[in-house]
Amino acid sequence: MTRLKGLLLLAVMLVCANQMQAQTQMQIEFEKFIEKFPKKEWKDLRNIQRLTMDDLQKYQKVSAAEANRNIWYEEPQFGPNNIYNHVKEEHIVIDYKYHLSGPIIKLNESENKSCYNCALLGRYYESEDDEVYAIARLEPFDDVVILVVGYKYADDTRTFRFAIDAFSFRRSTQQMCSGVELLGAKSFNPIATSLLYDNYIVHSYEYYEGTVEEILNRYVYRFESDGFFYQLNGNEDIIYSYSKVSDPDGYVNVRKDTNVNSEVLYTVKDGCDVFVWQIPGTNWAEVVSVRDDSRMSGGYIHMSRLKFIEKRY
Repeated sequence: MTRLKGLLLLAVMLVCANQMQAQTQMQIEFEKFIEKFPKKEWKDLRNIQRLTMDDLQKYQKVSAAEANRNIWYEEPQFGPNNIYNHVKEEHIVIDYKYHLSGPIIKLNESENKSCYNCALLGRYYESEDDEVYAIARLEPFDDVVILVVGYKYADDTRTFRFAIDAFSFRRSTQQMCSGVELLGAKSFNPIATSLLYDNYIVHSYEYYEGTVEEILNRYVYRFESDGFFYQLNGNEDIIYSYSKVSDPDGYVNVRKDTNVNSEVLYTVKDGCDVFVWQIPGTNWAEVVSVRDDSRMSGGYIHMSRLKFIEKRY
């Protein structure tokens, strides 16, 4: 009996040792992975909407397999007892029959929602047409890191598109916590994009083309020190306005807040096309996209300085 206990103890010790070795290997690989992402500040991402497909070529390319492994840590070929599946927290993804390790959005301290219409945000295909790029690494809080990933791919019509995603991790455990899409696949269109503001605030315009929810939604998220994006509020099935700047001064000021005394972020020339979302109950509109060479976005214009053309969606 004593010998049997000894063998069982030895077996347990070997399992623990193997798990510790696997965890160490994971941590080493994860650190090497995130070092490929240039370190940036939140303010450096504010013009993320202005990135083009050509701009992606400036960043280091990573393989789809490497990205999937380090973002999700799912290795199904190793089976359900794989160490990868044990160290990652599991979140139930609505409408799917299995568990995935994120990404989720926090609605409050106790309630989550699956990220982006239950789509597998952050799962990248391995093909000769698809390319994954390391855009930026942010380290906003202790033990928290955000990775910004660019993804170029070919759709069913062989048209190339790209998206930019942001994922947050606990660095000590390599646990992916949360994620948002900063720039949607329809990058040539002002739909499906995000505007970034101070204090890790994201105004996200989300459009699910070709789905039963083919509507434009607008949500406000804030990134918190616990490593999650929290949804502050949302407006579903919103109306875009396509307008032209109409100002006798020859330009209009785009302000930081909905206040005529607020800081001027930039100016837009008279006659320029803009896409805006009018804030309900106010005379102000959020600038989603300026349709000129500057491709600026974000900030607020007083509606008296816009000539309404048509509604969208």
